[in-house]
Amino acid sequence: TRREAFGLLAGAGLASAGCSLYETPKSASLPTPASRRSHRFISRTGFAPRPGEVEDVERLGFEEWLDKQLEAGGESLRLNNRVGRLDINHFSAFELRDWNREDIIRQQQSSDILYAALSPWQVRERAIDFWTNHFNIYGRKGMAAHRIPTDHREVIRKHALGFFPAMLKASAHSTAMLLFLDQQASHYGQPNENYARELLELHTLGVGSGYTQQDVMEVARCFTGWTEERGFLKKKGAFRFDPKLHDNGEKTVLGHTIPADGGVEDGNKVLEILVHDPRTAAYLAKKMVDFYTGQENAELEGRVAEAYLEHPVGDIKRCL
Repeated sequence: TRREAFGLLAGAGLASAGCSLYETPKSASLPTPASRRSHRFISRTGFAPRPGEVEDVERLGFEEWLDKQLEAGGESLRLNNRVGRLDINHFSAFELRDWNREDIIRQQQSSDILYAALSPWQVRERAIDFWTNHFNIYGRKGMAAHRIPTDHREVIRKHALGFFPAMLKASAHSTAMLLFLDQQASHYGQPNENYARELLELHTLGVGSGYTQQDVMEVARCFTGWTEERGFLKKKGAFRFDPKLHDNGEKTVLGHTIPADGGVEDGNKVLEILVHDPRTAAYLAKKMVDFYTGQENAELEGRVAEAYLEHPVGDIKRCL
């Protein structure tokens, strides 16, 4: 039928348009026995070797190659052009509010694949993959998908090779994270515990690390009033602290007393307590070792945790 014919043509057009975003290298081969260790090293730290990369590793050595990767610079014009075709990379969360959710998710997936496939900075892309999962936001809950592109740019991609305290603070001020965990419903007299629990259980200390339900409740009180800007002539979709919704009483978090009337600083003090806690170092070290090596290694986990706690605390490059 005419409808089937037009559907077939449209499908073919979309397929060809999609394929034009991705290019398979003209030369690719399986690793030789002599290069398997270098091939495996690149695959662990990135998304498998690009043409000529095995030779680079073997010429420079693992440590020098990794050092160069950790100083990741800008992307190629070729990659920037391809990523630039994706509309989500040009609009804020509020500007995307009327877009179809599935279209946004598909574009975000395309953006991630383009970077993983075409960026020469594979260590950075692998780190971005790790932290995207660490600070996971489910895109099909409410309006989360509309906020994820901004969160990905301003939280994950910006800080993936930086310092964990800065990334945690950026995540705590991200409306994508806050509203995904119902923080807009958290206020004095009725604090919502979703973000507080996620912060302790998944972002910092780890489940079973010794914090209590009372700690969760106190952290939830500290973050009351952290919400999204929706006011007239304001930067809609940005972080906003509403003092009218905040619990101004004294709190005790993990044995630390947080004085009354601290306002927005109550939440910031919680973040400072958490990033300096040795349990956060141990939890992140365990996750990183498992992610990059595929197995538990207590000795290596201890070394990564020590690297995390050195001054300045939370240097992700030093941990890697």
